[in-house]
Amino acid sequence: MGAAMRNTVAAAASGETVGEVFQFTLDAPVTVGRQQSAMLPIIAGDIEGRRVSIFNQNDGLTHPMRGVEITNDTGLQLMPGPIAVYDGTSYAGDAQIGHVSRSDERLLAYAVDLDVDARVEPGSTSTVQKLSIVRGMLRQQMIEQNSATYFFESHDQFRDRTVIVEHAKYNGWDLVDSPKPEEVAGDLYRFELELEPGAKGELSVTQRRTRYESIALLNYDVNSLMRYSRDGKVSRAVVDAFREAQRLQSRVQDSERTLGQLVVERNEIGQDQNRIRSNMDSIDRNSDLYARYMQKLAEQETRLEQIVESIRTTTAERDARQQELQEYLNNLNVD
Repeated sequence: MGAAMRNTVAAAASGETVGEVFQFTLDAPVTVGRQQSAMLPIIAGDIEGRRVSIFNQNDGLTHPMRGVEITNDTGLQLMPGPIAVYDGTSYAGDAQIGHVSRSDERLLAYAVDLDVDARVEPGSTSTVQKLSIVRGMLRQQMIEQNSATYFFESHDQFRDRTVIVEHAKYNGWDLVDSPKPEEVAGDLYRFELELEPGAKGELSVTQRRTRYESIALLNYDVNSLMRYSRDGKVSRAVVDAFREAQRLQSRVQDSERTLGQLVVERNEIGQDQNRIRSNMDSIDRNSDLYARYMQKLAEQETRLEQIVESIRTTTAERDARQQELQEYLNNLNVD
């Protein structure tokens, strides 16, 4: 690219830093006629670079991109814009370049590398590592892994390939069981894989993080807790605390069941009293049936008074047991 340009045209400008900007100055005056334009060469010459293939699975391609890694050793600033890439004297493709300061490096992709096939096998796992109790909440420590294995096959029988694999870098995750990246660029890892002519190659990248999630202790599945206990991920103290919390909860539930039964009985008596009073309207007040109805109503009223008192005491009992449970959970911290 640079040599071809150097042999055909000379640079018509020089550059210098002015304050916080970089300024190009034409070496000779140029006259541009009215309603005309001109294109002037600013940089003409060789620039350091190497041929690479670039693969990023987010591009959705089954081939890497042909590319070039350049180093701006011109001593000038390179301005943003489109560039044409030539391989020798043959046109190879187009690329877009951003601003490149002196000595900075850039990767430019300009065409699909059809001579190399690419395939990715993703994988992810989430494993419970440990369970503890923090302020009555079950704290579940999770180890999460996200991985990708890249497979490449070159069909070029004459030329080596340097494949640069761009892999997403997750914030808060650690790189494990993976080769050292050649570069970390923002939210990307860049790995390099060398492919000989006609050869295959693969690269595995794994990232891991530790994540915590809190679950209400009494909402946790007891079978899962026992399974993790057998696997050594839950201490005996955590299991004992869980069982004590279950015991206290069962006392609350016993009171709630009793309350429910009392309310049902109260409602049934109320319905029966309505039926009796409706029947009494149509019978003689001096009859034996009327007297029996009166006696039954009196017995029901006595029972209703007992039920009201039982509801009051059972409600107080339930509230006390609920408070006991809540205080136990609030102060419960077990590893």
